[in-house]
Amino acid sequence: MEYYDILFVIALAALSVFLWKMADHCDRVKSAKWKLLWLTPAFVAFFFMLLNGYDICLLCAYAAVGVLLLGFFSENKRFRQRLSIAAAGLAVLTVPLCLFSDVYRRADYTADFEEMFSEAKKRYVMTKYKNIDWDKLYAEYLPKFKEVTKNRDEVGNCILWESFCAEFHDGHVNFAAKESVIDEADERSLGNDYGLVTMKLSDGRFVALNVDDSLKSYGIHQLTEITSWDGMTVEEAHEKSEYPFKHAYADIDNEEFYLGTCAAGVGGDTVKVGFIADDGSEKTVELPKLDSTYSKRLKKTVDKINRSYPAANLTFSVADDDTVCLRMCAMSYDADSDSSEDYGLMKGKLKRDFLELKESGARDLIIDIRGNNGGSGGIVQAIAELFAPEGEHFYANNPKWDVMEKRYIKDENDDYIIDCATTFKGEDILDGGKIIILVNNKSVSAADHLTKVMSQFDNVTVMGFTEPNGSAQGVSAIGGNYGALYLSSSAILDEDGGIFVDSGADRQSSQSLDIKVPFDEEAVHSLFDEDEDYLFELALKELKK
Repeated sequence: MEYYDILFVIALAALSVFLWKMADHCDRVKSAKWKLLWLTPAFVAFFFMLLNGYDICLLCAYAAVGVLLLGFFSENKRFRQRLSIAAAGLAVLTVPLCLFSDVYRRADYTADFEEMFSEAKKRYVMTKYKNIDWDKLYAEYLPKFKEVTKNRDEVGNCILWESFCAEFHDGHVNFAAKESVIDEADERSLGNDYGLVTMKLSDGRFVALNVDDSLKSYGIHQLTEITSWDGMTVEEAHEKSEYPFKHAYADIDNEEFYLGTCAAGVGGDTVKVGFIADDGSEKTVELPKLDSTYSKRLKKTVDKINRSYPAANLTFSVADDDTVCLRMCAMSYDADSDSSEDYGLMKGKLKRDFLELKESGARDLIIDIRGNNGGSGGIVQAIAELFAPEGEHFYANNPKWDVMEKRYIKDENDDYIIDCATTFKGEDILDGGKIIILVNNKSVSAADHLTKVMSQFDNVTVMGFTEPNGSAQGVSAIGGNYGALYLSSSAILDEDGGIFVDSGADRQSSQSLDIKVPFDEEAVHSLFDEDEDYLFELALKELKK
């Protein structure tokens, strides 16, 4: 039994004994106020239901509360004492009913799935564009949710939702649950830590990264080429991994970059690893499991690759004599500006700060939106206005909305109809200088917007190991009993009325890199051995050309 339910039963039993004794006292001391004591069990039951909710297996305990309440309406001593004995018996009976019941405190993950699925099907704005087969998804996932409900598997429920979300290849389709459940889901699905991460270099080799010191005795170190994993190729081991998000990337080019990263968690207590030794020979060793948390090693590795400039959000930093960096961690400024969507004060401050730096010799700009998880499109527009060439520029189109029906109006081909365009006027405070926008796969949503909008300018270069995420539609959440499902629910259109930025069934977003930086040995040495921001240093060099 759960802790609060045990306390509830104990409290009921104790109250039953107490009220049995008080029945004698009340019979001797006649006073209407003592009648209120028989209301106490109802308040106790209400308190515990607030803490832990209702459960049908506690029906005897609830009946005990009702029995004791009858003592409020009768002042007969013997009747009240009999009620107390009956209530105590019902409270005790609750224990075996809970212990031997298959339905006690069973979370109904199936019902949660069905309700959230139904709402998601109504809201998702890219069903046709991404060729989503909702009936097929329902048929595939319903039996799986029934299974985790049967097994009372909260972590399994989270993994299932993550698998479901991955089907959309949309950075805005995510499942949010308790942090502890998410962490445990990652640990379970990513597998064991054997002391290294496998990742593919630009030349196609799979190498070891973030290697534990204990592996040196086996001959494996940073950049050792890994040729096999537990009898499989690294790519096959990656596919065998149970991690739901290994195929979730919106743009398939970004998925290709991370190919192999899930392989090094696959295995049992030991795993056989083939590699190219320093003398050029191929060897195979058996590595022991260090622990069951490959997720932690992988996260540290990816964080190194996706590092960003260490500065506060929406602030300028001097990078060198003629270059400044605008760090944008998120498209959010302050509570007042975000709630009103008025970024005039922010824009004015940034303009003054930059013009002051310009007087000191600043000529070029690096806008770092690596790891920017999105936010307000108003900030995107404000930044674009500051640095865009003078004149009017296109941002995006808005589709027609039926206010009465609360849905988008579509044509006979089930395509969105353009209502109006969002445009902005450039001020060109850079005055002809060059701009490099640094991006990665975690540059999502409004960060995708900024990349799309500013990449149309001749003086802008988009640069990174990977393209931006490629997910730009508006988002809403569907709340469930065991988590929340976030999904793209507000359509944003490009100039010809198609979907703005996001990839379709071909999994190619409209975002691209002007400079795709190779993830090679030089990059690995800089990031992992020298602890440098490799992309930022390359951006500075590029601006000097």
